[in-house]
Order: sequence, then C-alpha cells, then structure tokens
Amino acid sequence: MHLREQDIDRLIEEVLRKLDYSMREGYSARKLVEELEKVNAKLDAISLEMEKLLNTYQRIFELCELASSRLSKADNFIAERIKRLPVVSVDYLCQLIGFDLRKITPRYHEVIVSILQLSKAGLEPHKTNISDKMRVRRGPSFHHILERAVKEGLLEKIQGQEKDGKGRPPTAVYRVSDRMLQLLGQKIKPITDSSKLLKEALFYLNCKELLAFPIPQKAGKSLPDGVAVPKMPKADSWDWTRMMAVEVESKDELRNKKKHIAAIIVNRIMQGYSKVIIACRHKDKPLAEEVVERTLKDLYPKHYENLRKRTKILPL
Repeated sequence: MHLREQDIDRLIEEVLRKLDYSMREGYSARKLVEELEKVNAKLDAISLEMEKLLNTYQRIFELCELASSRLSKADNFIAERIKRLPVVSVDYLCQLIGFDLRKITPRYHEVIVSILQLSKAGLEPHKTNISDKMRVRRGPSFHHILERAVKEGLLEKIQGQEKDGKGRPPTAVYRVSDRMLQLLGQKIKPITDSSKLLKEALFYLNCKELLAFPIPQKAGKSLPDGVAVPKMPKADSWDWTRMMAVEVESKDELRNKKKHIAAIIVNRIMQGYSKVIIACRHKDKPLAEEVVERTLKDLYPKHYENLRKRTKILPL
C-alpha cells in the first residue's frame, strides 16, 4: 500500500499531537505527585505537632489531677482547723458563760455601769444619784427600769443607811448583783498583772458604752480573754454582728511572743470577730505597736491592711 505525501504528513501530525498530549498529561501527573508529596509532608508535620500537643495535654491533665488532690487535702486541713476554731455567735457566748446576755439591754447596762461608777467614787447609788449620773429624769419610767432590773436579777435593792441630803428619810439604794459583777469581770481577783489588767480593760470598755465581759477559758478551745459588743444605733439592743475580741498582753508576751500574738489576731478574725482589742499597759504600747505594725505585716503581708484596720491597741 503506497501512501501519498499528504497522508504521511497528516499521520505524522497526528502522531506528534498525540505525543504532545501524552507529554503534557505526564507533566501534569508529575506535578500532582509532587504536590501530593508536599501535602503528605505537611500532614506528617501536623501529625507530629498534634502528637506533641496530645502529650502536653496529657501531662497538664496529670498535673491538674495532682494539684486537685493536693488542694483537696489542703481544703480538708483548713476545714479541720476551722472546726477547731469556735465561730463566734451570741448563742455560743451565752452557752460558754451560762447566762443569756440578751437580758442585759443597753438601758439596763447604762444603769449597771452608773452604779459601778458611783460606788467607785464612794457615792451611795440611790435613785437621785443614779438618774443624775445617767442624766435622765427621775420619773415613773426610770423607777420602772430599776425595778425591772431588780426582778431580772441584775440589781439588788437594799435600804439606805442615812438620808439622801435633801431632807427626806433614808431611801432605797441599789447595788449590782454578784452575778452581774462576775459576768462583767468585776469580781476577777487581781492575782497577776494580767488578771488586774483584764479587769481594768473590761471596766473601761463598759464605761465606753460597750457590753464587755470576760470569757471562761476551756481546755482545747481557742478563746479570747474577753468580748466587747457595741450598741445598735438608735435601738435598745446590742449589735451582735460586730462583736470584738479582747486580748490582754503582758510586757513579757509582747516582747517574747510576737508571732503568737499575731497568730491570735488572725484566729480571732477567722472566728468572726469584727475587731481585736489588744489591752496592755501604757508603758508597753510601743511593744504592742511593733507586733501590730511589724510582726503582723511580716507574717501576713497580703492581708496586713485588713488586719491592721481591725486591730486596736488599748493602753491602760
């Protein structure tokens, strides 16, 4: 079979076209393979990073579990410590003392303190002197308060031994009952300077219109030496939400037990007392200031400002 020249040229052209197409297709395939190889390399890198992240996450999870376990132990430890610290409340104090403190209203308290002040001044506490001391009218309402206080066992009524100086016959005089004297710390035997200081501090605070009384100490209990309660504004009741702890500190304690006193201040705040009153001798005030302004700050720097605001030094 003889092919003409035109047929040969057409055949060659067809062959070249097919060859060109095959070459172009082969180039595209190689390009695709190269791109796939690049993608695979990137996927391998991503997989490696994911594996690293997974290992890191696993380590973080383990550390979180360990931290949670330790925090749980710390919480339990703190909870146990707090359980040992009696949280202050009026019911708790009444239970400690064995008397319902709510019976001593601010009005009764004012009468009691006036009688104590008159007695200390050597004056007979009869109605006239008491009313003058309180700066109130000596009328039926005042007489009712005195009689109610006697009935409640806060006062005792006895016959006067002489005239009251105004031409009238001997009149009844009132004295604070032994139970109240004991409750307000005025029967404390000043055997040591600390006991004498506590008695003086409580009397001073009572004269400042605070209901102040000593706390019986119990073995195994962390209790303040005394408690002082302020009045409710414009009401004949005490503000039991603002009770203050009273701590008596001797010169030796202020000098040698600074950290212990600082820890006591923190304990009292944790127990729920609004403030802590540090009672000391006037000559020992610089030592008390060192405890409050230095030791407390060194041991509890994060909470110092709050602790300092809630700590008061009472020099006597």
